[in-house]
Amino acid sequence: MLRLVFSGTLQRVCRLCLQVVRVWLWVFLFKGQATLNLFTSFLRFAQYDIILLEKISFEVTHMKKLPIGLNSLKNIINDGFLYVDKTKKLYELLEHGRYFFLSRPRRFGKTLTVDTLKHIFEGNKELFKGLYIYDKWNWEERFPVIRIDFSGGDFSSPQGFKERAMAILEKNQESLGVKCTKNDISNCFDELITKTYKKHNKPVVVLIDEYDKPILDNIEKPELAEEIRDLLSNFYGVIKGLDEYLRFVLLTGVTKFSKVNLFSKLNN
Repeated sequence: MLRLVFSGTLQRVCRLCLQVVRVWLWVFLFKGQATLNLFTSFLRFAQYDIILLEKISFEVTHMKKLPIGLNSLKNIINDGFLYVDKTKKLYELLEHGRYFFLSRPRRFGKTLTVDTLKHIFEGNKELFKGLYIYDKWNWEERFPVIRIDFSGGDFSSPQGFKERAMAILEKNQESLGVKCTKNDISNCFDELITKTYKKHNKPVVVLIDEYDKPILDNIEKPELAEEIRDLLSNFYGVIKGLDEYLRFVLLTGVTKFSKVNLFSKLNN
């Protein structure tokens, strides 16, 4: 985009210089009042053109930085990066349902979407100043958020998956002020949701990012992938029986449900 702007600006400058030379030759060869008037009018036009070029240069210089590789809404907004407002779509999502699944290739903004939803439910209103949702969402009502991110971690073995899942659950326990007594990841997840609901007296928001990565990391090892798939099936199946404790659930990933055969227990 910047290359196109600068290229167009350079071409415009070259054309302007060529026009000045042509008019100057005309005045030199055909002296007269009419010619001088023409030259004066052209200079006024040239002055406008120069002002326009300066404006283009200013706009390019002051263009917001692109948030390449950034997944944190807070960093994008506070550090002055360019943010495309998608809060209208998110607002419509929040108003018309509770359980959603988003399948997109990697680097398509799934993690930023999850982070944006987290800030909405936590009531961080100032981050959304000037955006569509700012004067529409009820910021006084806040909800506890459980965020599970499988984008990183060692999933080369079932034990590696369990350790990563437990570390994520422990991080949520710390941020939400609750403590699980179960050592099994599925039972701990169940306990985390119910205890969070009771402590905050609010239904819980569950945001799961890259739900299928532990399987995709082992796609060339079918037996291991199936074993981790069964662990994930039990883990996600916890959600089905806890509808009364939940305000909103979103899962994001690369593959569709039908391709993973993971959600027979989570069929709502």
